[in-house]
Amino acid sequence: MAFAWAIAIGGGLALLGSAPVQRDAGSSPRWHELPRLWLQDLEQLTVDWRLQELGATRSRRDEVVVIAVDDETLASAREAANPLLAMQPWPRELLGGIAGEVIAEGAAQVWLDVPLDAVSPRTCVSPKGERQRSDDDALGASLDALGGQVVVPFAWSSRVPRVPDRELKPFVLKVSDGGELPKALPLVRGILARREQPVLVRAPGKWELWVAVGSEARAKDLAAALELKPPLTVRPRTPADGEAEVDARWLLVELSRVDVPGLDPDALPLARSLSVPVGALLSAQPAFGVDALVADDDGLVRKAQLLVAVEHDGAKVIVPSAALAVARRILGGGALHFKDGKLQVGRLELPLDEHGALLVTFDGAESKGLKGTLKRSLPAWRVWLNLDDQQNARAVRHHDNELEGRIAILTERTGEVRTAVGAMSAAAFWGQAVTQVLHGEAPPATDRGFDLWLTIAFAFAGAFLAVGWSSLSRQPGWLAWVGALALVGSLHALAARNAFLFQHRQVAMVAPILAATLTFLGALGYAARVERGLREFITRTLGRALKPEVLGHLESNLSLMRPERLGVAVLSADLEGFTALAAKTDPSKLVGTLRRWLHEVTQEVVERSGHLDKYLGDAVIAVWGAPVRLERPAVHACGAALDLKARFAKQKSDLEQRGGGPLELHVGLDVGDAVVGEMGTEHRVSYSVLGAPVATAVRLAQAARWANVCIVVSAAVVAQAKSDYEFRALEPVELPKRSGSLEVFELVGPRARKS
Repeated sequence: MAFAWAIAIGGGLALLGSAPVQRDAGSSPRWHELPRLWLQDLEQLTVDWRLQELGATRSRRDEVVVIAVDDETLASAREAANPLLAMQPWPRELLGGIAGEVIAEGAAQVWLDVPLDAVSPRTCVSPKGERQRSDDDALGASLDALGGQVVVPFAWSSRVPRVPDRELKPFVLKVSDGGELPKALPLVRGILARREQPVLVRAPGKWELWVAVGSEARAKDLAAALELKPPLTVRPRTPADGEAEVDARWLLVELSRVDVPGLDPDALPLARSLSVPVGALLSAQPAFGVDALVADDDGLVRKAQLLVAVEHDGAKVIVPSAALAVARRILGGGALHFKDGKLQVGRLELPLDEHGALLVTFDGAESKGLKGTLKRSLPAWRVWLNLDDQQNARAVRHHDNELEGRIAILTERTGEVRTAVGAMSAAAFWGQAVTQVLHGEAPPATDRGFDLWLTIAFAFAGAFLAVGWSSLSRQPGWLAWVGALALVGSLHALAARNAFLFQHRQVAMVAPILAATLTFLGALGYAARVERGLREFITRTLGRALKPEVLGHLESNLSLMRPERLGVAVLSADLEGFTALAAKTDPSKLVGTLRRWLHEVTQEVVERSGHLDKYLGDAVIAVWGAPVRLERPAVHACGAALDLKARFAKQKSDLEQRGGGPLELHVGLDVGDAVVGEMGTEHRVSYSVLGAPVATAVRLAQAARWANVCIVVSAAVVAQAKSDYEFRALEPVELPKRSGSLEVFELVGPRARKS
């Protein structure tokens, strides 16, 4: 039955653990998913612990440096002579200059982790609506100057965005046409930068770019601004033009999308809403990628989403994260491929989960400030001072920021995300993810098939443990249970930790330990129930006069209850005079006296490892050697007989006073082969003894009365117990149904032993 528990519990937990549930944002899990989610959450806590242990074994690396507009920077900026520094948020012209200084100091890439999803608050518009050079234009010029050394991230969400209301413009002005779509993108960018509505009509091998206008007069003004050569083509807007209209989101996806052969976009999270950065409308030089971090239900961020799906031109396309985009640039570009659960980035391979996310491992057991688990972070003020030195042609710069060949994440964001190793800035988390990608460090691999069989194996281990220790269900067994389970759990936790750290394998912890525990407790509970029923059966059969060790011995070997022929010693004890008292004594008083005496007899038999066979009025039949085997049962029986004699002598006067008449104790003992075992019918069953020793013991008790002695034994008893007790020969007696006389002896007492 214990192994049936193992199959049921182990198999159930293994199946629960082998099929993880993906939580859908904004929806409650179904009832049948709750056990899996509960198991996943517990397992995730153990992964967090192992991530901390892994971080403690690593050294912090310096490939990525966080440059933060922190409190130190803001405090210094407020006291600076340059009024641009005192503005909040910082002007984008200033941020572009700092990014340029970072590159000038040798950084390989700059990640602009600053809010760019809206027009700069410093943008000026003339009263006539004419477009003037703005703060965003200055940023665009900086991005162009930096070439392909800037990464601009943008946020994404799975929520459906609201469709904006747009002015309906009845005419369209033709801007250009061509064959290859990439050549149209700069023109689309220019139109969007002027906050106009481009219409891109596409056909196989060619395209036409139009712009929606409110009137023919506006078409002429816009054509002049776009430097279009006459003759101008203006026509009324058609419904097909509305379907061909593109926006900043379309341009952003077109600039950032990647092809990943082998990866189905349907398996990735769908980014329905994108926060388009202004940089996408200003320059073609930056790399673009998503950077929003998604926390688990417990609020901890554990994974970096490297790839997402976006609906684009009626199909789903793949957009990379900013971390993947910057890593590709550092690694020299190259195509992406996905095969056997691994994303190939150049020469590196990264195992991703089924949703395109990478479990981030950390270079420290604890996050420290803005740098998180990276080696260092810098205040943006230090870079500004160097920029000021360069702009003013000073010979020496204030600081050596050691940015040569590194990736710098320039961040204005002050919020933190919670991780397995503590709270850190989002920039530090992404920096750790970039470091992991650059080194091709895969998170510890998960083998769900191995975890399934491991869980089943632990369930059977719990069953074996329960079967082997089922006797511990009695005190102080619960201490052993707790100790055994704690030992099993600790050993498995240690093995799982070492596999995580040194073998790079993520072995399930919760499901196997839970399987072993539940199987162990379930099997023990079933065993306790069986033992309780067995104990009740034994006590019904043998009576309640059993020593605990005898009861335990019988529970562990029920075959001792089967009928068989054994050599046993039988004792018959009778109170002479008690039958005569029954006719004249008050029944309740008589029964009380008898109960007191039988209690003494029973206690003595049990203490001497005997079994009380039956009560016959005031007489008692007891047996030694069954059901518990004894080497010399006569020795135990003789000791019990002498103790009964002593007990009777001590209580004789009290018993006679209670009974109202004289009483004498007579005991008979015999040894021989008898049939012992479970006897009776379905109505009543008892463990009894049947055979010549029983009849002989009863008649020897009668012979003791005739010989006026207390204890009479047979020659067989003397032969077995003479080395321990003294005997005195009596006159042979004639027994009914027995030919010849029988040698009998009086049991005198223990034999004196020489010192």
